[in-house]
Amino acid sequence: MNNPNPSKRRFQFSLGTLAMGVIATGAFTGMYFNWRENTKLREQLAEAHEQTAYLEIDDPQKAWIRAFPIDEPYQWRFRLYLPNDGKYRFGIQTEEVSSIGINQKLDHSGSVESMTKGEYIVNARIVWRSGDRRVLSLSIGKKGGNSNRSSECSFPRDNNRFDVFNFFPIGDFLCPLQNKKVSFDLDKPFIFLAVKCNKITSETKSADGRQHSISSESTDEPGPGILLWIQEATQKQ
Repeated sequence: MNNPNPSKRRFQFSLGTLAMGVIATGAFTGMYFNWRENTKLREQLAEAHEQTAYLEIDDPQKAWIRAFPIDEPYQWRFRLYLPNDGKYRFGIQTEEVSSIGINQKLDHSGSVESMTKGEYIVNARIVWRSGDRRVLSLSIGKKGGNSNRSSECSFPRDNNRFDVFNFFPIGDFLCPLQNKKVSFDLDKPFIFLAVKCNKITSETKSADGRQHSISSESTDEPGPGILLWIQEATQKQ
């Protein structure tokens, strides 16, 4: 006689199947958390590279440079790689700066340095001296070394045409290199910093003369600024 209410067959599995399921689930979970942790570490490493201007040398036969992301006013810092031992000229121009680049009619400041192959830190900053005199200080130190080379040149004094306390990037010099590494040739001048002072458009003073406000805007009219460049030194230089 047929049973009108046959019992339903329950889902069954062996202990081996259960063990395999537990192992697979554990492996997947472990892989997921490991991937998430590695992603986090990669992001932290990338951020550290950005903050320290880590310079990865793709071709050791070329010169490379990268700017540090610095928020401090009147200061710029770069990481520089030189492919060969030799003498290198660091040129400085602080007057008649414009987007045309180096003004060959001026007598430029700077120095010629004997340098070995490797990585260097280049610091440029405006320093106040006595009597409201300002100079552009340039220091160059090799990575891991204890000695720094330094030089200074006078920076134009304040005047009634340019706001010498505000700078803006000029030209197509990738300055201050947009925090990206750049390769370049050393047989010609390579400008790695090009900034210029804003032009004063209006100036107001309070009745007692204690407060002083200036409005300014960027302009390509030649004026105070900073051009820094590097080039292999020759006998003619």
